[in-house]
Amino acid sequence: MLKLSLVGIGLFLICAVLCTGCTEQPATLMDSQIVIDDKGEYTMDLDPGKYRVTLQSDEPLDVSFSSVSSYDKTEVTQYDTVATLSNPAVLTIKNPSLIGMGPSANVMIKVVKNAV
Repeated sequence: MLKLSLVGIGLFLICAVLCTGCTEQPATLMDSQIVIDDKGEYTMDLDPGKYRVTLQSDEPLDVSFSSVSSYDKTEVTQYDTVATLSNPAVLTIKNPSLIGMGPSANVMIKVVKNAV
């Protein structure tokens, strides 16, 4: 009887250890301040997955994903979305310009993979 209980406990522990890797934990890929010059852009390659992208800027910016346009926004100073990508994508943040003499944008950006 004791031997059967130990086998059961052993199987339970093996399953518990294997299942801890089943759910990916959130991972912060970027959390910093950047400067995007007038007419400049910042890009980040993203693998398929779920991402939370948050940014704040002192200048209006255009945000886009190369493979999914439903998350795209133009002329935003704040952006906060959870994007689910089924294909690889490039996140692009642009500082648009009409004549090339505009100000640089100070941007706080945070990108978290497997966001909840």
